[in-house]
Amino acid sequence: MAEYLKFRLSAARVGVSMALLALLAGIADRVESARAAVRAQPAAASFLKLNGITGNTKSAFLKVESKYYKLQNALTKVENTLAAKVVTIASANATFLTIKDANAQFMKSDQAFGTFLTLGGTAANSNELGGLSPDAFFQGQGNVVTGAVTVTKSSQQQLLASPGGIIVVDLGVDSDGVPSLTIQNNAGNELPAVQDLGESPPPAGGTGSQSTSSQNLPTGQTTLTLSTAASQLHLQIFPAGSFDQVATLTVSVEPALNGGGFSAVGQMLNGAG
Repeated sequence: MAEYLKFRLSAARVGVSMALLALLAGIADRVESARAAVRAQPAAASFLKLNGITGNTKSAFLKVESKYYKLQNALTKVENTLAAKVVTIASANATFLTIKDANAQFMKSDQAFGTFLTLGGTAANSNELGGLSPDAFFQGQGNVVTGAVTVTKSSQQQLLASPGGIIVVDLGVDSDGVPSLTIQNNAGNELPAVQDLGESPPPAGGTGSQSTSSQNLPTGQTTLTLSTAASQLHLQIFPAGSFDQVATLTVSVEPALNGGGFSAVGQMLNGAG
């Protein structure tokens, strides 16, 4: 009887030891293999036949049997928990990146901070546009248009136009070789303006005079005749009606180098009135 009890306890220890080793190793499939090994043992190694055993000996065996079943239940719960939380290497490789692969595909935080702007960050060159600082650009609400043309006799060309074509300036030369500027007012109402042709040369023994005068621009075209010599015209247009800007027009005209015509350059500065 003592040998049989020793054999029964040894069998129980084998099952417990195998399950604990699998738990420590952390490998779910080995836990399952240990369970299968225990199930495959002969019935005498798993169950004790108590026929013919009575008294304290039978009670002792029953207690051992009860503890064995409790331990088996506890191991089953541990195995189920491991099976739910442990993944195989193949599954992990299909789901997660290795450290080597992650290093090859992603940037470390210190590298990112040295390469990219943080949210709300300011670039070192954000105060420049094309390498130019703000003082290199026109400030405020407005714009500048520039033009240059060369016109021969009996012809006319557009020199410049304000945004939207509200004010359009053409240079023309008539058949006699006299240049003129034609200003097209497309604002839909008359525009007050002041014209300045510069200081007239003084006559012999006299003084010069400033040729500044009002030059209102009615709707449509206004033609201003220029000198056949080099000349310059300044025209400042006031806001009126639907035209809410101040326009400053400067045009310089001189005989063309190849003769028989005139060349002109002009600029118009527009700003909100």
